[in-house]
Amino acid sequence: MKVLVSDLKVGMYVDRLDRPWTETRFMYQGFFIRNEDTLEELRRVCRFVFVDAHREDDEARPMPRAGERYAVTHTVEKEIVRAKAIHKEASAASKAIFTQMLQSGRLDVDLARQTVTPMLDSMMRNPNALIWLSRMKQHDSYIFSHALNTSIWGMAFARHLGLDQVDIYETGLGCMLFDVGKTQLPLTLLLKPGPLDAAETQAARSHVAQSVAILRGMDGITPTIMELVKHHHERFDGSGYGAGLKGGGIPLSARIAGIVDTYDALVSFRPYAGERSPHEAIRYIYGLRGTLFAPEVVEKFMQMVGAFPTGSVVELNTGAVGVVLAQNQQRLRPRIALVLDPDKRRLGSPAVVDMMYGRPWADSTQFWIDRCLQNGAYGVDPQQLGI
Repeated sequence: MKVLVSDLKVGMYVDRLDRPWTETRFMYQGFFIRNEDTLEELRRVCRFVFVDAHREDDEARPMPRAGERYAVTHTVEKEIVRAKAIHKEASAASKAIFTQMLQSGRLDVDLARQTVTPMLDSMMRNPNALIWLSRMKQHDSYIFSHALNTSIWGMAFARHLGLDQVDIYETGLGCMLFDVGKTQLPLTLLLKPGPLDAAETQAARSHVAQSVAILRGMDGITPTIMELVKHHHERFDGSGYGAGLKGGGIPLSARIAGIVDTYDALVSFRPYAGERSPHEAIRYIYGLRGTLFAPEVVEKFMQMVGAFPTGSVVELNTGAVGVVLAQNQQRLRPRIALVLDPDKRRLGSPAVVDMMYGRPWADSTQFWIDRCLQNGAYGVDPQQLGI
């Protein structure tokens, strides 16, 4: 049914737009209108859409809004000053933990616990700071950086879901340690620059049992952490591995770990797979909705990372280009570090603008993000941004 955008209401299912969906900022084709932000964006880019009046939102569930339980108490610019030191120490600790495991087989759980605590403190003040640093700061080994990044993403997602701080901490520690079993695998297997054969795949999957064996009985490793480690490769449709769990049988901690593990792997450089932009990664994960990941988990994760994830290179309707610095509650209007002016000339230093609260940038009739760009477009590399 063809409907003018002026007649759209929250709860309707948009089946098609009046233009190719890839030319808009919507991440996927076919979606329910669940809030005023979506209505506003549809009114901006379309004259009419096609609505499926018979489609019922049987997957809708009450979902916590970002910031509903935990208030952001520091701006990202203020928190990033403290977060840089925390992230630097956490990077060194992550490397030390895994290097020691590789060399001696001994896991320093105390160091891991000491590392996660200040990260949690920063995360509670403003999660955007550590998320930004996880995208901007690359380490000298994927296994080191992945452990740290998934810990950051895991805590951010648990915070977004409104879990207790103890649960957020356990999620962060579990995500940091869920791959310790990989230190028991041959480096030739871990660094193979191509697809694994059946025997190699089976060997790689053994890292879960190895991790469980290493962590079992260690001080500070709670039952929740053990569940996360044991089941973080389980998948919604039962196609994962560990214990063959599926659907609601997968513990929440493992569902959180599974999606952040996948997201960070997609946006990180790996010799055998390259890397995707944050925007591409979130689109890819949406395609796994209802198969590898529960629909509500994907939707909540997308709420957290936003339509334009932190670290994305974006072009405004004015032609200016910048990098997404932090998310706001209105996910279509994040904080951005502008790098190029409307004529694509590089600014002397990045100019931070807030598209939700800043003036005049908050005026959605004048300024909006027109599209996501590939990293490196117009010479803009997020990892060379000096913030």
